[in-house]
Amino acid sequence: MANDDLRLVELIARLAQSTAPVPTSPLGRLRRTAGAALRAAASTVGHGGGVAGLDVGAVEKLVLSLGELKGVAMKMGQVLSYIDDTLPPETRRLLSALQRWSPAAPISEIRSTVLED
Repeated sequence: MANDDLRLVELIARLAQSTAPVPTSPLGRLRRTAGAALRAAASTVGHGGGVAGLDVGAVEKLVLSLGELKGVAMKMGQVLSYIDDTLPPETRRLLSALQRWSPAAPISEIRSTVLED
């Protein structure tokens, strides 16, 4: 198995094992989304800047964060993986893990959120 394939398999396994609770408050979602964006931006600056300068490790963390957030944030990662051809192929490939491998939020959490709202 190629090194890139192994990296994707490991990322998928980490996505599937994620047990982080989905933030339900707008502030909690904003905090987690902003944190993921800042980590990606810091990685870009630290690796030469620009989209081509994205560090693979930072992309993996971004994928994990988006997978934990669910909703619009995760959908953004899914869409970027196949629409944004300005992203490096490896970044798009890692983002594509969000299309099939991000675990669903527990139905009990979804139910309580819906009832609460």
